[in-house]
Amino acid sequence: EAASGGDVNKAIDYAARAAERATELLAHEEAANHYERALSALEASEPVDESRRCELLISLGASQRYSGTPAYRQTYERSIALARQLGDADPFARAVTEIQPFGTPGLVDEELVRALEEALELLGDQDSGLRASVMARLSEALRFSRQREPRESLCRDAIEMARRIGDREALVRVLGVGE
Repeated sequence: EAASGGDVNKAIDYAARAAERATELLAHEEAANHYERALSALEASEPVDESRRCELLISLGASQRYSGTPAYRQTYERSIALARQLGDADPFARAVTEIQPFGTPGLVDEELVRALEEALELLGDQDSGLRASVMARLSEALRFSRQREPRESLCRDAIEMARRIGDREALVRVLGVGE
């Protein structure tokens, strides 16, 4: 209602907050619907805040993924392309870490590996929970690679980094991937 003739920013905020609340209640399909409304309102505004669009796409992708919607990967790919265009490493890395391997089970998803490697490059060498998560996801993406050492090294380094910086959330994510 706020979007039609009203305050578009308020409409976007209301839809995003409704989506966040639905996510808290594990109502992921409902959350996805709210994020789609927020994106529609954002895209109707002038000028479009591309950083905000990127964040909404990441959140929509998560809701779609948790609700079992196959289109989640395309949504993440849109957010990755936008983050790349904006030159913003954090949303790029966050979106890439959420993508599940695609293709034939037992084979390496080379596209995902390249995107994770790009995320590491964009993030730089500074320790962070996000960098540790990307390293762990890259290790996981290389699970079926013939080269065992890079995978084990990435996993070990990610765990050490999360511990070194004292980021418990990152440590949980990294240990979950390293299993």
